[in-house]
Amino acid sequence: MTERELWSLANRKLIARSIGELYFEGVLEPENTGTDFFVLKTKSGVSYSFQGWISVWDSLNVQLHSIRRLNSSSDELSAGQFFLDIQAETGMTDIILGQFLEEMHQTLYADLRVLRVQSETSVAMLAKLSGDEIQTQLSGHPKILLNKGRLGWSSRDIQDYAPESNRSFQLFWLGIDRNYGIFHSAPEFDSDRIINESFDTLERERLEQTLKQHDVSLESHRIIPVHPSQWERVIRTQYASEIAVLRMIPLGLLGDQYRPQISIRTLSNVSRPERTDIKLALSILNTSAVRGIAPKYIPLIPNLSLDLAAICAEDGFLQQSNTQILAECAGFSYAHPLYSQMSGAPYRYQESLGVVWRQSSVSRIAHDEKAVIAGAFAHRDFDGHCLAAEYARSAGVEIGDWLDCYFRVVILPLYHLQVRYGVGIVAHGQNIVVRLKNSLPVGVFLKDFQGDVRLLDQLPEASPSRMAAYQGILTQLPSHYLIHDLITGHFVTVLRFLSASLFESDGFSEQEFYARLRRTITHYLEEQGLESSNLFVAKIPRLLVNPVRFKIGYADSDVRPLPLLGAEIFNPLVPASESLL
Repeated sequence: MTERELWSLANRKLIARSIGELYFEGVLEPENTGTDFFVLKTKSGVSYSFQGWISVWDSLNVQLHSIRRLNSSSDELSAGQFFLDIQAETGMTDIILGQFLEEMHQTLYADLRVLRVQSETSVAMLAKLSGDEIQTQLSGHPKILLNKGRLGWSSRDIQDYAPESNRSFQLFWLGIDRNYGIFHSAPEFDSDRIINESFDTLERERLEQTLKQHDVSLESHRIIPVHPSQWERVIRTQYASEIAVLRMIPLGLLGDQYRPQISIRTLSNVSRPERTDIKLALSILNTSAVRGIAPKYIPLIPNLSLDLAAICAEDGFLQQSNTQILAECAGFSYAHPLYSQMSGAPYRYQESLGVVWRQSSVSRIAHDEKAVIAGAFAHRDFDGHCLAAEYARSAGVEIGDWLDCYFRVVILPLYHLQVRYGVGIVAHGQNIVVRLKNSLPVGVFLKDFQGDVRLLDQLPEASPSRMAAYQGILTQLPSHYLIHDLITGHFVTVLRFLSASLFESDGFSEQEFYARLRRTITHYLEEQGLESSNLFVAKIPRLLVNPVRFKIGYADSDVRPLPLLGAEIFNPLVPASESLL
């Protein structure tokens, strides 16, 4: 495709996704004028027509090539003009909309790069790649309209460090006085281990020479990685005082090559994939927040992931489901000497220098397995084929049978952790890593516990006593709220898009999709001797993410923004005859 065709496609895709999500979130109200024909009349006087269909989630799926801006002299569509047209519906002020358009242009620029790659890759080709390689071709968070905003990055940063660029790079390393910063780790994960995770023999020799040049030793300093972009944009200026008084010693670009995962700030070791992933602070606004490392969670490393791993190892059901934890081995955070004295300072200033080391999925899978994030399965190629359906074909099974495997090894373990142990994992598409063997789901890895683990306000009797130690640290929620870590975090954010993708690509009905999920959960309840499930509530509140940005804009805050609640929707796991009772 030509550059112009790709640009037009990027705009159409963004408009189609925006209409669909803003309908779901109650911001837009297109009128259904026929079986599958809709007209969106805006308060600006401009109308859009399109074809689409409404899913069992009351979600509108727009056929992007059908979109027309009525009374327009051009067939070309502009996403920016669309957001100007719906400004009254979103409630954005001119100040907020102007900043929103800036983030939109960043997203479209990145979308253009992603589409170039996707145009050359079928799902058959994608299914042969490793899980990390697949992440370089994904479109991003399906719910967030501007899911690749990356405010704070230049086009060169995107070229050098974005996942779709599929480039590897070295990390920037600092020697930090051991009297400063917070460090927590597993006993075996000492400074020498940290270096071995990122430096082969030759690079370690370079490091040791560099340390000698700066008169730095491992006894006096911790050797800490920083994202190269973060060093250039933030650390070398905002921490200049620390560098001047030698509390921080810049050591330069060293060590193994790393490649970003879809979350951008988590990096995979390309030189030695079995080594730990590294999650770094990155002070750019991407999706809903500035992507730093919150210091308050560092003290939870490594005990929280070790305790969760012990539950998975000791519980017969979780063993059978092949549920495992990608442990957080070590973490470090450095408080800025000035900003840290202000409790109400913008949170991004408190999170700008930190790192978490986490086990890589490659280190935990067998040679005949691959590990793929759950958010990848809904991906469709330029011919409209769905990646999950391709895995089913490759495995030689029907789509429904493939889904049954997925539900057993992903949904049931997540629910089991809540029911038996009062542990909720915010189960969005990046936190859940599915193990595939011969293209079939055979297990799951759970990861990223920096704020994405919550507890029931009253822990069940079966919950180990060690979990009680986290009650004053982790968020505690009553059961009817905690369950939304699964319902909203996974059903609405992952399965909603997967079921729609399978319907559009292969005609697999959503009714059958959720009937199978209900049967899987019902069978689990019978096996466990449980009478009912809070997964079968008749109605579910909508969690609204995009209206938060419309409302609060881009001003700094001392806390990360939280979603809003919208109108309830009928639960597709509940048959219509029951939900109306």
